[in-house]
Amino acid sequence: MDILKPGEMRSKRPQDLAAAVVGYRQELARLRLAVVTGKIKAVSDIGKARRAVARGLTVLSESAGKAPVAQPEAAVQIKKVVAKPAPVKKPAPVKGKQKTLPKETKRGKAAAR
Repeated sequence: MDILKPGEMRSKRPQDLAAAVVGYRQELARLRLAVVTGKIKAVSDIGKARRAVARGLTVLSESAGKAPVAQPEAAVQIKKVVAKPAPVKKPAPVKGKQKTLPKETKRGKAAAR
């Protein structure tokens, strides 16, 4: 996929630029899959595609202040799912009289009764 320069991106309409960002995202997904399956060795292309997506989104956000941007239906925001740590449960309080441990003597052994 041909990556546009920032000046070229700014000259495009927001709808066309949003469609280009979708294309960059699809290319990024294709490249990631190709690296995992071992079909491609040029891992640097992934970085180039990531920067192209970021550059396109930056130009879109810059132009968002000028006029509303209508994104195509294919441009779905991908949310990262982050696993939350499990809540820590405190032990339940003991009801009734608690048993106490025997007191220790100077030598560290429990006192005989």
